[in-house]
Amino acid sequence: MMNFLIGTEGIDFERDSRDGILDKVLNKAKEAYELKERFIDPLLLRQIEKYEMLRVVDTEWMHHLHSMDYLKEGIQLRAYGQRDPLLEYKQEAHKMFFEMEDTVRQKTTENLFRIQVAKKEREKSAFLAVEQELIHNERSALAEGRKTAKDATFTSAEPQTGRPLGEDKREAKGAPSAPFKRKAPKVGRNDPCPCGSGKKYKRCCGK
Repeated sequence: MMNFLIGTEGIDFERDSRDGILDKVLNKAKEAYELKERFIDPLLLRQIEKYEMLRVVDTEWMHHLHSMDYLKEGIQLRAYGQRDPLLEYKQEAHKMFFEMEDTVRQKTTENLFRIQVAKKEREKSAFLAVEQELIHNERSALAEGRKTAKDATFTSAEPQTGRPLGEDKREAKGAPSAPFKRKAPKVGRNDPCPCGSGKKYKRCCGK
């Protein structure tokens, strides 16, 4: 019982029957695990249970395979004792498999009763809850900001003159542009270049 951190208060090992002791031990174990569930998040505890069982099964299965290898190496020696090696191998393998199952159940239960949630894990859970709330608020604020920006865009699209935007565009499109007027006289291609090089314009700056 000490392996499961369960007290022996209320159990009389001398007067109680075997079944009575077993019932009391099971009730104490159930109460102790229910108390643990009050301090650990149920979802987290279920994940711990799955992880711990898989870890113990993986470890004990590897030990079982090594034991089976040793059994194969030495089973032939049973023939010297006038015993069938094949039959001996089947019996020993069957016994070792059930021993492995018992070990898995025992170690998994012991480890689950011994687990404790550290203070950092509790603080982490609280931090995650606050973080999720902040993300939710941030998304709500972002959505509100987009809506406000969208409304402002539609408002700024209206012209300041109080007339529809299309009319201003049509007036701007229909307005005639002023003709281009040259200030300096046009230089012919065979005239001297205005830069003073003495060459013809077409062979100097007019290229």
